[in-house]
Amino acid sequence: MAVVPLHLAERAVGVLSVARRGSRSFRTDDIELLTAFAQTVAIAIENARLFREKERLAVEELLRLRKLSILSEIGSIMQGTMQVDSLLHVVLTGVTYGAGLGFNRAMLLLVDEARQILRGRMGVGPSSGDEAAAVWGRSRPSPARWPR
Repeated sequence: MAVVPLHLAERAVGVLSVARRGSRSFRTDDIELLTAFAQTVAIAIENARLFREKERLAVEELLRLRKLSILSEIGSIMQGTMQVDSLLHVVLTGVTYGAGLGFNRAMLLLVDEARQILRGRMGVGPSSGDEAAAVWGRSRPSPARWPR
């Protein structure tokens, strides 16, 4: 049996262990070949790790851009909405739209200045996970169809 380290610079990333049938021992050129191969394997492993990390970062960036796009759309719609109920509905629909911002329920409480309390004004969202799945399965509302 021969064990050859997998390393990048000074960092160990693993070992390559090989066995041979019979009693023939490993020669110097076998070990040199295995060492060269182990270096190639270490580089390939590092490249795969870097690629996976880049993919993860790209997905995170796409999600961040998607959220910013939704917030921008909500902001644009809010600019043209003068009716309070329509504005509240736009806000709540925006934060619960599909998987956009990651929320499935939202409510707005507004200050009742006369009584100095928060009063529930509007809420959206399913009453259960099954209802949520059914609602989003039936239709995916387009932000262009949000109330203005």
